[in-house]
Amino acid sequence: MENKSASSNTNDFLDSAREFYNDQRMTTPENTLATRRMLEEGLGISAGLEPRRQAEALSLHAEILMCDYLNRWNDAGAGEVAKAGQAVERALQLAPDLAQAHYASGLVYRAQGDHPKSLAAFTRAVSLNPNVPLAHAQQGAALMYTGKPAEALGPIETALRISRPDSRVRAMFYWYMGRAHFFAGNYQDAIPWLRKSAELRPNLWYNRLYLVSACALTGDLTAAMAALRDFDNRFPGYSLARVARDEQTNPNNNEIVVEGRRKFHEGLSRAGMRAA
Repeated sequence: MENKSASSNTNDFLDSAREFYNDQRMTTPENTLATRRMLEEGLGISAGLEPRRQAEALSLHAEILMCDYLNRWNDAGAGEVAKAGQAVERALQLAPDLAQAHYASGLVYRAQGDHPKSLAAFTRAVSLNPNVPLAHAQQGAALMYTGKPAEALGPIETALRISRPDSRVRAMFYWYMGRAHFFAGNYQDAIPWLRKSAELRPNLWYNRLYLVSACALTGDLTAAMAALRDFDNRFPGYSLARVARDEQTNPNNNEIVVEGRRKFHEGLSRAGMRAA
């Protein structure tokens, strides 16, 4: 029989962690790290409690670990990916129909470079709970990573349609939309989406640098160089070599993605980013 006091404590820590991570503030390295610690302290009291709640806690922990890893935050590395994979595996054992667990699984597969499985995981998450905007957006991103940037637009548009107009997470949807256009070679169409993403989420390196590159590739070097100066002021020390290293958190050998990243680097070079 479940201990009611323990159950209450578990519900409290899980609800607090979810609220802290999913509120309307900008996601930052500081609040992902704080939420990770909150979950890691609380997971110890979750053993023996209702399986679905355990699965929710494990899935949220995996999602935050992957957020840190994919964003290059908090020194997250292979160890965090391994922990996230273990958490997802356990969550799916406890609750195979939990959309959140499949969503977190999609992030793990992305970091491992298995984009077909990542797409399948996000598609499963959408089928289990079609009311989660991020799941639709990640499904779109996974379509792009499997070489289908045009097909990516539909799910991302769905995410924008069903999300709250004041939600900061829309910045990620703008980023996915801009990058899908970029990988399709539609650099002019990518610019307004990337600009909106950078304005709403100025603490990310990738939306800003894709904006720099898109401007350069359309021939607007004045805008590209201005955007690069603004980037350098906020993110000092970046180079083409560092960009290439950071991309390895999301390995991909699909020819569309490989060519898209080559053009990305070309645009950055045109704008004046140093090689190393």
